[in-house]
Amino acid sequence: MNYDRMMVYKFMMDGSGKVVAEKTNDNLESYLGLHYPESDIPIQARELYLKKRKRIFSNVYSEPVPLLSKNLESIDLTYSTSRGMSPIHGQYIKNSGASSSFSISIIIDDYLWGLVTCQNSQPKHIDLEDRVQAGIFTALASNAYSSFKSKNELNYRLKLNEKSAHLKTEFLKYNSLFDSLTENKAEIRDFLEADGLAVIAEEKIVTEGSTPDVATIEKITQWAHQYTEDSIYLSRSFLKDHGKELGLDERAAGVVIYFVERSKNNVLIWFRKEFDEHIDWAGNPKKKIEVIYRDGEEKKMVSPRTSFKIFTEDIKGNSKRWNSRNVAALQVVRDLILETSHKNYNTIKRLNDELKKVNEELDSFSYTISHDLGTPLTVMKLNAQMLLKTLTDPSEKTRNKINSIIEEIDSMAEMMHDVLQLSRAKHSEIQLESLETYQTIEKIIENAKITFGTPASEVVIKECPEVLADKTMLHQAFLNIINNAIKYSSQQESPKIVIEGIEDGDMVIYRISDNGIGIPKENKHKMFKIFNRMDNAKKFKGNGVGLSIVHRIMRRIGGSVDYESSPNGTSFILTFKKP
Repeated sequence: MNYDRMMVYKFMMDGSGKVVAEKTNDNLESYLGLHYPESDIPIQARELYLKKRKRIFSNVYSEPVPLLSKNLESIDLTYSTSRGMSPIHGQYIKNSGASSSFSISIIIDDYLWGLVTCQNSQPKHIDLEDRVQAGIFTALASNAYSSFKSKNELNYRLKLNEKSAHLKTEFLKYNSLFDSLTENKAEIRDFLEADGLAVIAEEKIVTEGSTPDVATIEKITQWAHQYTEDSIYLSRSFLKDHGKELGLDERAAGVVIYFVERSKNNVLIWFRKEFDEHIDWAGNPKKKIEVIYRDGEEKKMVSPRTSFKIFTEDIKGNSKRWNSRNVAALQVVRDLILETSHKNYNTIKRLNDELKKVNEELDSFSYTISHDLGTPLTVMKLNAQMLLKTLTDPSEKTRNKINSIIEEIDSMAEMMHDVLQLSRAKHSEIQLESLETYQTIEKIIENAKITFGTPASEVVIKECPEVLADKTMLHQAFLNIINNAIKYSSQQESPKIVIEGIEDGDMVIYRISDNGIGIPKENKHKMFKIFNRMDNAKKFKGNGVGLSIVHRIMRRIGGSVDYESSPNGTSFILTFKKP
């Protein structure tokens, strides 16, 4: 259509507008990025744009032609393309340096999202065909944007559901609402993309992130009890509106207050910091009321702005807006709390207590079996060995059968020993202290080479920083991992193991790498389960308990265990707390 200025004008949440896209030439200046106050396109004009989607004024300087009704009744020109324009709007166009205007409504989901506005420095008219085509292209673009927005919204909702399911699982680990909230406070804060969170429950206040001090949080809570009625209150201008009376600072510019249970003062408050906001307006946004005389009478009317020079407004006391996604996330948190509230905790606690009791009985049974079966196994092994010695000139077949019995007894004894170690790893008392690791690792390596008959294995020990751990459990964890590394690389032509520890913030990470058989990807889900052995490891001696022991030990001392593997070898990663 080749207008001097073509703009995409978007209506903002507060009623103001902003030019978000533009194409212009040297005849008219650029308005890209500029804001316009709500009064520039008042609500009655917006209602008209929603009904009549195309408006054209070919020459704002032309003289209006009156329309006469035969029956002298008023004529409704709402849906008419040819009609006079508001004197205020006409003067507004003239003040902007334009002589003609053409606009098309951008309707998304039956809502006036914005306008495509075209202006020309000289009078300009486009015929019906061009106007219809412009309307079709705008509608197609609006539908495409709506589809894109809907797809993004669907993806966001799916991710939100995943986060909600995870948070629900975490909530159910605790027997009180306060514990569920405080133990997951970082995740709850991030749900609303907030800078800080305060959990007020059971006469306690726990904070996460950037929040005001406790005394100020108490003032905000008291204010909310007194001046709000709904369970949810949102504000992005809390600092500007209530800063002086409540003694707020930049950390409480925006708030979301959710009363979990008002009567018990169970409250969640999300905080956002002050956002240094600058808005570039197309001229001073404050319109003036001027007195004019018409038909000998004094009348007041809004005068359109005569200047479109950039006017920068600094806005203080506000945070970034709480958008629709934040509101959706808040509703998810609210529903999650209601679903897993303390009304359900008695049942959950009872089930957890029963499960704990069953687990304790199982562990006690495992400990008893592992301990008490040691003696009969020893007797069986001695009798088998004595039988082998007392037989005079036994056949090869008989000798093999007796040796097979002895080997199975040894395997059973080893399995019982490992189960005993697993039980101890869960229930034995621990004493966390700063421990050196080099000598422990060196001794384990020497014994492992003898055990697995691999004196030629190359073992490289690099940096070994101190860790926070229990001495006995530290030895047990390294013992299982290093033994596995040496055992599963023992059949390589040049077995090699590399052990290195590095400090990473508050953690110490040890990596034990080998060039052994590797771990198939399909076995990842059962790596740390008891009695599970990989298919490619069955030619090596073992019972599948060692990694379960390591997993339990690392959790008890506040660390973790993981691994990386390929057909060329495996690296086990032990993460400890830094002393």
